[in-house]
Parts: sequence; structure tokens; C-alpha cells
Amino acid sequence: MLKCENNTPEVEEQILVTTRKAFRYYNIVGKINIFFEHGQWWVKFYEKYEGERIFSVINAEGIGIYNGFDFKEVGDNKTV
Repeated sequence: MLKCENNTPEVEEQILVTTRKAFRYYNIVGKINIFFEHGQWWVKFYEKYEGERIFSVINAEGIGIYNGFDFKEVGDNKTV
């Protein structure tokens, strides 16, 4: 099982820390929502100029990757 598929408080905390680092330069209005649904973790927030954005949490390795996670925007091929 991939780390991003584990619904545990420990993984949730790691994703929260990772999310804060990965999206620190975004113009986020309000709270970042992290939730587990359909067997994986998701991140949702409202960005000032872009509106609502939703990302799936994926396992990743390499430079710029925190805690073994990266994010893929739903409906787009971008990763953070």
C-alpha cells in the first residue's frame, strides 16, 4: 500500500506539514482542507485569483519533495 493511501492520523499530519510547505507561495484565502476519500488523500483550498483548487496527494521522490508526497491538480496535468 502506498503511503498516500494510508488513512491514519500520522499520515494526515505529514500531509498537513507537506501542504504548508508546498503551497506557501500561493494566495490562499481561508483554510486548507485535507481529507481522505475514495482511498486517497486530497487537498482543497480557495486561491485569491484562481478560485477553488483541488489536488490529489501522490507519493513522490526527488528534489523539492517533502515527506515523500507531491500534489497533482485535479483536471490538470500540473504538479506542485
